[in-house]
Amino acid sequence: MSLSLLERLRAALAPQYEVERELGAGGMGTIFLARDVTLQCDRAVKILRPELATATAAERFLREARILASLSHPNVVPVHSAGEIDGLFYYVMDRIEGDTVAERLERGPLPEEEAVRLGADLLRALEAAHASGVIHRDVKPANIFLVGDRALLGDFGIAKPTGEDSPALTAEGHQVGTPVYMAPEQIAGSATPQSDLYAAGMIVYEALTGVRWSIATPTDQADWSGVPGRLVRILRRALAPAPADRWEDAATFREALTQPASRMRTGLRKYAPIAAPLVIIAAVVAYVLTRPSTPAPHVWDLAILPVDVYGWDASIDGPELARMVTSEIRGTLGVSVVSWLRTSDWWESAAVADSGPPETRAAAGLDARKAVFSTLTSWGDGDSVQVELELYDDAGDPLPRPAAITVTPARPQDVSKAIALALVRLQLDTVMHEGQRWTEDLGALQEYLRGENSFERGRGELAVQHYLASVARDSTFAPAWWRLANAWRWLGQPGPYPKDFQQLFDNYATDLGVLDSMLMAAQLTPAGPERLRRYQATHASFPLDYFAAFLHGEELFNRGPLWGEPLENAVVELEEAIRLNPIWALAYVHLIWADI
Repeated sequence: MSLSLLERLRAALAPQYEVERELGAGGMGTIFLARDVTLQCDRAVKILRPELATATAAERFLREARILASLSHPNVVPVHSAGEIDGLFYYVMDRIEGDTVAERLERGPLPEEEAVRLGADLLRALEAAHASGVIHRDVKPANIFLVGDRALLGDFGIAKPTGEDSPALTAEGHQVGTPVYMAPEQIAGSATPQSDLYAAGMIVYEALTGVRWSIATPTDQADWSGVPGRLVRILRRALAPAPADRWEDAATFREALTQPASRMRTGLRKYAPIAAPLVIIAAVVAYVLTRPSTPAPHVWDLAILPVDVYGWDASIDGPELARMVTSEIRGTLGVSVVSWLRTSDWWESAAVADSGPPETRAAAGLDARKAVFSTLTSWGDGDSVQVELELYDDAGDPLPRPAAITVTPARPQDVSKAIALALVRLQLDTVMHEGQRWTEDLGALQEYLRGENSFERGRGELAVQHYLASVARDSTFAPAWWRLANAWRWLGQPGPYPKDFQQLFDNYATDLGVLDSMLMAAQLTPAGPERLRRYQATHASFPLDYFAAFLHGEELFNRGPLWGEPLENAVVELEEAIRLNPIWALAYVHLIWADI
C-alpha cells in the first residue's frame, strides 16, 4: 500500500522535524505544520507537489528557497533549510500565524496609519530583495503576511534575478505573476524593480480605499477620494504607467510614504522647526500660491540701504554695516524701519534692473517714506571715516541731508551708531533711545552678523553655529544669546543655555535696545496670561516690527487657547507678521500649522 504525502514527508524529515498536519495547498505546493525537535518550536514546511515536480519546476522551487534564505530581513519570511529527500522537494520556514493582507482586506480598508506602515514594511522587503538582485514579480495581498504590527513578504516562487535577460524558468508564452496586480510592462512580458514598486502602490491604494486599483484607469482619472491628500501625489507617482516616471527605488518610495506624516507630528511638537528645509520650503511656496491675498502692507518710516564703502578695511562690509544701522534704529520708540532681510533682497534685485539708480526707487519699492543711501570713505590714517547720507522720498526725490559726519575711531560699532543717531535726530524728528550694544570683539561681531543672515533666511542650524561662535568669543554679548535662544527653540532642540541666563538678562538686557529687551522679558515670564500681556504690550509699542508681531502670534498659537485666547487671534497676528515682512519664513510655517 502506497504511503500518503503526509507519511512520506514525515519519514523524509525525521528525526529533525515531526510533521503534524497539512496547513494548506496552492497551485504548485502544499504547506505542512512541523515541530523542530531540537529547537522545540513550530515550523512550516512547503513542498513541491510531486505530480508537478518537473526539472524546471523543481529548479524554480529550490531557487525560491535559496532567495528567501539569502534575504535575512525582518520583513521577509525566514527560511531555515531546503533540499530534496525521497523525491520530495521542500524548504522549512517560520510558521506565520496571522492573516494575509488579502484576508485582512476582506473586512474593509485599513486606517491611514496602518496602511502606511504596511506599505513601508513591504517596501523595506522589496528594498532588500532588489539590493540582492531579485525582482519578486508576484507582489500581491495574498503573499503578504501580517504578524502583530509587522508585515512579511513571502512566496518568491517566480522571483527573477535582475541579471537575467529573460525568464528562463518560465515556459514560452506563459504569463508570470498575478495579472490583477501586475504593472503594464509586466503584463507585456517585461519585469523590472519598478514593476514591484507599481504593485506595492496598488496594495497601498487598496489598503486605504478597500478598492482594487485598475491599470486600465489613468492616474489623473482615478478615484482618489479615499486617499488622504498628502498620499495622493506619492501614489500617483508609484502608479505611473511608464516605469521611468515612477519612484526610482523602494527606499525613495518608502521615505516619501512615511516622512511627511512624521515630520508633521515632529513639527507640531517642536513649534514647526526650521530644520526641515525641503518640507518647509515646499509648504511655504504652496501656501503663498494658494492663500488669498493679504491687504496692502503698512508704510515704514525708513529703509536702510547697503552702505557704499571706499578704502575701509574693517572686515565688515557695506550690507553688514547697514544691517547694524537697521538694528540700532529698530529699537527706537516711534520709529519704524523696514526689515533688513526685505531691504537686502529688494536691493539685490533692483541693482541689476535697468531703471535708473536703485536708491531713488527704494522708498517706493519698500513701502517706506524715506530711504537712506550712505557712502563711507576712509581717511588716510585709517582712524577716522567720513559718512555722507543721501535720503530720498517715495517719489524718488532727494531730501535735504545733514552735513557729512566724521566718525572716530573708525570701528563698525561706532560708525553704525553715528549713522543711526544722525538719521533719528536730523531726519526722523525723534529722540533715539540707548540702542543695542555691540561687542568690542570684531570676530564675535562678524559671527553674529553671519548668524543674523542665516537666522532670518530660515537656516536655523547654520545660525546656531555662528551665534555659538560669537558668544564663545564674548560671553556677555547679549544680542547673540537672545537670537541663539530663539534659534534653538525653533529647531526644537533646546541648547545648553547658561545656568545664569536670567542673570545674564538682568545684567545685559539693556544692551539689546528697548524692543528686544521687552521681547526677552516676555519670553522669560512664566507661561500664562502675563506672558501674553507682555507680548501684546510690546507689539503695541512697536506696531510695525515684524518680529514683535511674530513672537506675539507664536505665543498665541502655542499657548493662547490654554488661557482663553481663540486660535483665530494667533492667525491674525501671524498674518500681520507676514504683512510686515512677506519673506519671514517662520511666520508662514506657523500660519500653516494654525490653518491645519
